[in-house]
Amino acid sequence: MFPTFGWFLLLALVGGMIRGHDPHRRHPGPDELWQAIRPLLPTPPRRYGGRPRVDDRAALAGIVYQLRSGIPWRLLPTAQLGCGSAITCWRRLRDWQRAGVFEQLHTQLLDQLGRDSRLDWSRASLDSLSVRAKRGAS
Repeated sequence: MFPTFGWFLLLALVGGMIRGHDPHRRHPGPDELWQAIRPLLPTPPRRYGGRPRVDDRAALAGIVYQLRSGIPWRLLPTAQLGCGSAITCWRRLRDWQRAGVFEQLHTQLLDQLGRDSRLDWSRASLDSLSVRAKRGAS
């Protein structure tokens, strides 16, 4: 379960389901995405010694860049993004995924879009791999 449906929905699928969506506008902008994710992030563990912790926002920039571009983690342009290293970004994605950050973000996004009447459920699909069918149901 890494990364789950919620994260990929945010980056890829939601665009087609949102009424009034402009496909040429970047999916949530860095500031919008950061403001939504920031309160959901777990408190970082206390560290004694070692290198200073890379800022969460910089790590998020590296994560979003990798997921949007599809490049291998090892080719992440860390110097240009200022996100530490590719391993740092990967570990932060793993930790946030395990903490349920993206599942909470997915729920918040759907709730907000539903309140604004901006979801177009005619473009949604569901298959048996996503939702278990009950035995004997047709």
